[in-house]
Parts: sequence; C-alpha cells; structure tokens
Amino acid sequence: MAILSLTEAIMTHQAVLLEKDTAMDDKVTKLVTAGLADKRSKIKAGWATAVSHVIWNTKAPNPSVLSFSGNIAKNLIGVFSEVAGNGVQASQNGTIIGGYTVCAATLGRWSEWQDNQLCTYPHLMSSNE
Repeated sequence: MAILSLTEAIMTHQAVLLEKDTAMDDKVTKLVTAGLADKRSKIKAGWATAVSHVIWNTKAPNPSVLSFSGNIAKNLIGVFSEVAGNGVQASQNGTIIGGYTVCAATLGRWSEWQDNQLCTYPHLMSSNE
C-alpha cells in the first residue's frame, strides 16, 4: 500500500511538471520504467495506472509529455501484453486494471496526439494479442 501511495504521489507531482513542459528528470524516468518492469505484478499495475492517469489527463501534448511517453511506451505496452497474455490470472490477482489503464492511455490519448513516434508503438504487441 505504501509503495502504491508513493507511486501516485510521484506521478501527481510529475504531471504538474509535465503540464508546464518541464522535462522529467532522468532518475525519475528510470524509476518509472523500473516500476513498469517490476517482477511484482501489483507494483507493475500500480505504476501503469499512475502513468496512464498522467497521460489520460494530458489534453494537449507538449515536447516533455511526448518525450516521457516515448521513454515509457515499451514498458507500458509490456504491462498490457502481460495482462492480455493471462487475463484469468490478471482478473484473479487484481492486476487487470493495469491492462485497462494502458488501453485508455495508448488508444485514448496517444492515438489522438498523432505523434509519429508513439503511433509506431502498437507494432510492439504481437499480432495474436
């Protein structure tokens, strides 16, 4: 619970900085990408939810938001792939919310932004997902 609260707090503050077009610090970017790749599924889903919340609430992307999105795209798609690969387990352990939030962020916002870099990320998922 404490880690999830920390995750939400960090991303809430980062959202304000990104909204003001302030680039995310490299250490924070590494922390986010590590969280999205964590072996513990609930931690990974918590990061995916917090990151997706930031992306979803960004109406007009600026260079900092696009850079952040590009840096975490592969790991964010990885969370979705894991949930999609074993939906039964994801629904049983509660991590399915990570898959839903990634869908909202990537399909809901990235597709609207029509950024060339982000539009290429859906090919990272295999064709059977």
